[in-house]
Amino acid sequence: MASGLSSNWKSLAKTLGKKPAKSSSSRQRPSAPAPGEAPADDGSAAQAKRHRTEDTQDSSTAAPAGSGQPSAASPAHDSLASDTPAAIVSTVKRDLGILESLLTAKSSFLSPPSDDEDTDNVASSGAGVANPARKRKRATESAAAIPPLQSETKYAKAAKPLRVLIGKYVAMDCEMVGVGAEGTQSALARVSIVNFHGHLILDAYVTVDEPITDFRTHVSGIRAETLRRLGRPFKDVQKEVADIIKDRILVGHALKNDLGALLLSHPLRLLRDTSSFKPLRHPKTGKAQALRKLAQEHLGLEIQTGEHSPVEDARAAMRLYQKFRKDWESTVQRRERRNAEERLIKAT
Repeated sequence: MASGLSSNWKSLAKTLGKKPAKSSSSRQRPSAPAPGEAPADDGSAAQAKRHRTEDTQDSSTAAPAGSGQPSAASPAHDSLASDTPAAIVSTVKRDLGILESLLTAKSSFLSPPSDDEDTDNVASSGAGVANPARKRKRATESAAAIPPLQSETKYAKAAKPLRVLIGKYVAMDCEMVGVGAEGTQSALARVSIVNFHGHLILDAYVTVDEPITDFRTHVSGIRAETLRRLGRPFKDVQKEVADIIKDRILVGHALKNDLGALLLSHPLRLLRDTSSFKPLRHPKTGKAQALRKLAQEHLGLEIQTGEHSPVEDARAAMRLYQKFRKDWESTVQRRERRNAEERLIKAT
C-alpha cells in the first residue's frame, strides 16, 4: 500500500506542478487590441508558456518525492512569482508545501494517533488529519459534562415515574352497591381518582364477591351487566388505589366511607375531606353538607342531577379544595404544630 500511495503522490505532485503555470497562462489573457492596432505576436506568448512549463518540470524532478528535502527556492516558484498574481502564487506554494510535508510524514499519516495522543502534536508533524476516534471521545466527554435537565433528573431519581405524572394531590370518590338481606350494607363497586387538574388517573369497576341485593342504580349508576363486563378483582383494585394515594394528599367528600369500602387507611395529615372542613360545614348546625350543595354554593356547578358519576364528584371535591387551599393548609399546619407540642409535653 505504501508503494502505491507513494506513486500516487508523485503523480499528484507532478500534476500540481503543472497546474499553476496552466492556470496562470489561462488567466492572463492578452487584452483585446484597440481599434486600428495589430494583434500581439502569438509566437512570443507560446514560447513564454513553454519556458514556464519546462521550469516547473525541472523543479519537480529536482526534489524527488519521498526524499523529504523540499526545495528552498525552486525555479518554478521564482517564475510564478514574476509572472502570476500574488494570490495564485501563495495558493500554489501552500499546496506544494502541504504535499511535501505529507510525503515527509508518510508514516505518521498511515498510522493514526491513539485516543490518548494529543491531536495538536499530530497536526504540527504534518499529518493535518484529526483522529475520528479522538473526536468521538471528546464529544462524549462534552456531552457527559452537560448536566441533565431538571425534569430528566426528577424522572431518573423517582422510584415510581407515575408519581411525577399524577402529582402531589389526588381526589377520590367511590360508588357502592347494597349487599345483605335488605341491601343496607355497602360494598365497593366503582372507584375513580383524578389529579389536581381533574385529569382521570383511575376509573375501575370492582367485582363484588357477595350477592348484590340492591344495585342502587338510580344513585350509583351501577348495573349488573357493567360489572360482568368490566369488573376487576377487589384485591387488584385495592392495591392500585393504595399505590396511587400513598404519600399524597387525598381529597374527597366523606372519605371515611370510601376508605372503609376499600379497606384502606390514610394518614390524617394527608386527608382533605370537604365534609369535615369547618368553612364548608353548615354555618348554624355545624353539620356536614352534601357535595351537591357545596358545588352549587361555592362553585356554581350542578352535579348529581341523576345517576352519580364518581369522576364528576371527585373533580368537584378537588375544585372545592383548590378554592380554600390556602386557609385549609394553614389550618392543617396549626393542627400539626399543636399535636407536636402535645406529644412533646407527654414525652417530658
